[in-house]
Amino acid sequence: TAAQQSTRYDFTSLSPELRQCLLGIKPLPNMSKEDQQLCEEFGGRQPVATKSREHCLKSSFIYLLIDTRVSKNLPVRAPSIEDHLEVFRQFVSSIFYVGKGKGSRPYQHLHDALKLSKTIKPVSRKLTRIFDIWASRQGVVSLKIFHGMTQAEAYTREACIIDSMGKVNFGVEAAYGSSVESTKKLENNNN
Repeated sequence: TAAQQSTRYDFTSLSPELRQCLLGIKPLPNMSKEDQQLCEEFGGRQPVATKSREHCLKSSFIYLLIDTRVSKNLPVRAPSIEDHLEVFRQFVSSIFYVGKGKGSRPYQHLHDALKLSKTIKPVSRKLTRIFDIWASRQGVVSLKIFHGMTQAEAYTREACIIDSMGKVNFGVEAAYGSSVESTKKLENNNN
């Protein structure tokens, strides 16, 4: 069963909703309606708190840092894996960082790791993970998702992903707009 296959993964820090989907208890939901609602909410609205041009530009994106020791070239292997849920489990398990950025922001983490690799300074869990990946002669994949957003929408999507992936793993960011209410509704429905 799906639950037996997933025993090799640690899903304890994930949100209950994501954990149940990955364990095969609940089907993966189609979130296209909620995604469309979020797009419409942030579509043409300028944030009230600021009139800065920076906050209106749709130049932000969300990115994921992927541990290739876990993903093991998943894009190439995925077509031969019959269980699509297993592909999703491997993908989710390989994500070790979620961020919001513009331009070359995802690569700044790798640059920071490279600079710090020659020192004996205390580092974050993220940089320690990058060092460990490099020490195993593997690489880090930066995957950009949700392109062309305002900062407010990007922060909101980032916070939603972090919330579902586990605040323990990634820390907590502020959410904006209807996602705050949607998250509260989901939490109330599961209690």
